[in-house]
Amino acid sequence: NYEKILSNYSLIEAVAIQWKECINKAHKDLKKDKNIKFIEIDYDDFVMRPFKNLTQIYEFLGVSINEKEKEKSIKLIRETSIGLGLRSLQAKQIELIKPIINKTMNSFNYRI
Repeated sequence: NYEKILSNYSLIEAVAIQWKECINKAHKDLKKDKNIKFIEIDYDDFVMRPFKNLTQIYEFLGVSINEKEKEKSIKLIRETSIGLGLRSLQAKQIELIKPIINKTMNSFNYRI
């Protein structure tokens, strides 16, 4: 199927299609199986409030971690990483992928 996509679309469009399909399938499957326990963390919120979100993740997992370990875990998280992928694309590339990923992005409250 991916070879078919590559033969009909540019590489950036093919990657956008693959991303969209992976995100949608994972989300659908997680919601469908009531035996699977998971936590949804908004990426932007995680980056903006890493300490709070990391605490929530550890509590969900039932793992104890002290404050010093949490601080060490979040050292490399930077607010500047929000939107980094999109900023690395040229305007023409964004226009190519926008129709492909826009619906999925909107369903997770992200805008292009």
